[in-house]
Amino acid sequence: MENPAITADNYALELDLRRSSLNRFKHHLSIKKDFIEFGKKKIFFNDVDAIRYGILQVYVNGIKTSRVFEIRLKDRAGQTMRITFSSELGINKRKIEDTYNLILDSLWFAITGKLFNKYYNELSKGHKVQIANCELSPHGIQFKFGLFVKKPYFLTWDKTLMVASKGFLVIRSADKKRICKKIPLMRTWNAVVLHSLLNGLWKEGRAYKLSQEHKTHQV
Repeated sequence: MENPAITADNYALELDLRRSSLNRFKHHLSIKKDFIEFGKKKIFFNDVDAIRYGILQVYVNGIKTSRVFEIRLKDRAGQTMRITFSSELGINKRKIEDTYNLILDSLWFAITGKLFNKYYNELSKGHKVQIANCELSPHGIQFKFGLFVKKPYFLTWDKTLMVASKGFLVIRSADKKRICKKIPLMRTWNAVVLHSLLNGLWKEGRAYKLSQEHKTHQV
């Protein structure tokens, strides 16, 4: 079925996915305005409170044999949905990558972008938010750090560095390089939302503006 361009007003998708490019059996993915359905599971977007996704490279004897694309959703009741498919030996590599990105584009408008807005709005009101094992406030980010005993460590926004590389979101201190938080994007709920949120906060100096607006409430 031909899918139209993904937009905020129309992010519907109808796709037939194979677990493996060598497997003939198909699983139908249906993304509507209000819900997503895959296999025998159906989840309404208003109930979704967590998402995670990523690509796993599979090697055999040091040779890359396949790539596994995985997307997971979780609602407030704890129900989860797992969407996974793979490409082997470069078969239909570009087509499968395009399919993965198309699904993520659709889910941005249906889920990820809405979670981004929810957390950003809470920060704008001066509230703290918990996301991907971190606590964010208008003034900075706190996470647990330590080799043996992990203790809370707070970084103000001007002392925070962030990079996403090789499947990890790495948050570190600008002053003390050893102080860092390494978050696996594929395995940590809402880590991808945290990544988008941090990018959004540093865009156009939003983090600095938030800190100044709520300066009198800083703890």
